[in-house]
Amino acid sequence: MNYQDMMNKAKLYQEATKALNQKPQLIQASESRIYNLEKEIAALEEKAVKTALNDSMNKLNPLKFFAKKEEDFDVKITELETEIKKEKRKIDGLKNSKTAEYINLEAVKNEAVRILAEQNQIIEVHKQKVLDAQAAYYAAIRDYQSELDNQRYFCTKIQALDTTVKAETFIPTYPGAQPSFDNRLNYEVFSPEVIKNHRQRPNLTATLMG
Repeated sequence: MNYQDMMNKAKLYQEATKALNQKPQLIQASESRIYNLEKEIAALEEKAVKTALNDSMNKLNPLKFFAKKEEDFDVKITELETEIKKEKRKIDGLKNSKTAEYINLEAVKNEAVRILAEQNQIIEVHKQKVLDAQAAYYAAIRDYQSELDNQRYFCTKIQALDTTVKAETFIPTYPGAQPSFDNRLNYEVFSPEVIKNHRQRPNLTATLMG
């Protein structure tokens, strides 16, 4: 189970993260609504002034007409101001609220424990594969070393016989001369390639710290 699979199973974590991220989004939405409401109020106030001026210029019973129009605008403006107050209270509530009040951390952690328990079963399978592979690897190394030793011992015995026989028939041409040993038997040694690959182990420290 990869990281994304584990995260997909963590439904409560997803809900908690969504709630956590939603708080600034809700504050921003309320601030944006307040801005639009204030613009609407400004437009109504400007419209009210223009209406009053037009009525005065047309001399259409300005006192009565102006009072009626002004009252209509005032009602609408009051409604909008009430909406602004609601949005401001909402913002204050969001800013003063604590995340722990609407996120059940204990439930999130319990969910994570269940997911980890499931993941541990998968990890256990892979751990056993590693242990089995290690056992097989070191068994192969021992077998390889044993065959190399057998070959070396064999060559040593043959070479010893060659040395003994040549020593008996060797006539030195100068004091201290030793018989020459031609066509020596060559035996295999531990492969540098195997040694190199053996040393190229995974960086377990980096893995554990990651």
